[in-house]
Amino acid sequence: MNKKVFGLLALSSMVVLTACQPDSPAPQATQPAPVVAPPTPVAAAPASAAAAPVSKELQLAQASKCFACHAIDRKLVGPAWKDIAAKYRGQKGTEAKLIDKVAKGGSGAWGAVPMPPNTPQVSQSDIQTLVRYILSLK
Repeated sequence: MNKKVFGLLALSSMVVLTACQPDSPAPQATQPAPVVAPPTPVAAAPASAAAAPVSKELQLAQASKCFACHAIDRKLVGPAWKDIAAKYRGQKGTEAKLIDKVAKGGSGAWGAVPMPPNTPQVSQSDIQTLVRYILSLK
């Protein structure tokens, strides 16, 4: 057999064998994944809310826009809720006093910035729920 015929037979055998192979993806050049910065956390949400399911009280506070001026553990425009709880802990009549203050607004107890009234946009029962939650904080 001459070399040309042998070469053609060998080449055709390789083509047939290659065609019978299952399709496999062609090797592609790999590129490193792009570096993406992590998302920034929402400033108004309490830090503990990200780690655990959000309680009904925190959902109510978010819906009522409480976190526009307050945070649980640090002063913003208004006092931290934990500071409020510490200041009034053990005092008689505190719950009713704070419910009234949240509903009607007020100033002077925590500085010169007044708290605007929260009724009628927040119901009296929701204000009571929020005040009880605030007073429960340690």
